[in-house]
Amino acid sequence: MNLFAYGFRVFFFLSGLSALALVLGWVCVLLGGHTLAIADPVSWHAHEMLFGFVGAMIAGFLLTAVPNWTGSKARHGFPLIVLAALWVAARLLLFISDSQLGGLVDLAFFPGLMALLVPPLVRSKQPKTLVFVPILTILWVSNLLMHLQSWRVADTRSHGLSLGISLIILLITLIGGRVFPFFTRVALNTDPKLSPRIDALCALSIVLLPILEIFRAPAGVMVGWSILAVLVHSVRLWGWTSIKIWRVPLVWVLHVGYAWLIVGLALKGLAALGLVTPASAIHAFTAGAMGVTGLGIMSRASLGHTGRPLRPTRPTVCSFVLVNLAALLRVFGPLAGLDANLSYGLSGGLWCLAFLLFLGVYSPILFSARADGKPG
Repeated sequence: MNLFAYGFRVFFFLSGLSALALVLGWVCVLLGGHTLAIADPVSWHAHEMLFGFVGAMIAGFLLTAVPNWTGSKARHGFPLIVLAALWVAARLLLFISDSQLGGLVDLAFFPGLMALLVPPLVRSKQPKTLVFVPILTILWVSNLLMHLQSWRVADTRSHGLSLGISLIILLITLIGGRVFPFFTRVALNTDPKLSPRIDALCALSIVLLPILEIFRAPAGVMVGWSILAVLVHSVRLWGWTSIKIWRVPLVWVLHVGYAWLIVGLALKGLAALGLVTPASAIHAFTAGAMGVTGLGIMSRASLGHTGRPLRPTRPTVCSFVLVNLAALLRVFGPLAGLDANLSYGLSGGLWCLAFLLFLGVYSPILFSARADGKPG
């Protein structure tokens, strides 16, 4: 079955489907049209966007990238069916209730993913790729922390959320440094500037974020961290970018997604001063960096790994614009004085339309054989 011929196929489809369904359901709750059976809809929304939508995206990317990095055979067939079934079962169970069963099934997903990824990473003996093992492990811990509060075991949900967001931003930082300049060079025949020292500082700045938040660093420390983090990430992005990126949608969407990460870092500092709400920074990271970058990566990989030209359709480019508008409205709408319900409703609607376009364009691609007749 083509859907399970390669990791990106099934998990990019599930990621796009959950992006649409989860936000559509959440907007209905916010606007008062429907209610959820679960006790804490806000926590459900935060958890599912991270470990449902983004979790599937991470799985699809790593199950596709690791074979390329290590020269190993890509996972296909039964292992992907089992892993996808775990993801789907967790989403359904957690939607029905805050039951312990749903949490346990959800917590089985990342260990299942690592069981498929760790052997080729270890055999490859490439230290740089092994960094994803502790990151996925700690991401599992952050998921556990969120579930522990749902089970009324410990008051750890906020710590789990902060840690989870930081780890996903760290993944964008690491993966971005590995593939964004490469994609830019290939598409534009340019020479992006790379600096291992800046790369290390960027990674360190993100590693410090959950530590500062969990230990409630003073406002002055948070502001100082924010200024330095914005500076090093801006220098990094400036070295990659060029005016030529605007000619290539599959390139500019990744650069804009990384720019959203920098916006989130800046808003963290402003939130420490009480000038914006913490939610503004959170949504710059999630709706902005994760949503925009994720949509760009899934669109590019789905074309490249199915033997199709790297030329996005007009609906795909439209989806890139819409997801950015959705993030802009969600982050800056309330700050600009827009009515909260109007801001949330418009943002959610644009987000859903963006991922509806993604599913419309890419579902046939993900379900069908490669265009060049090769396996995978």
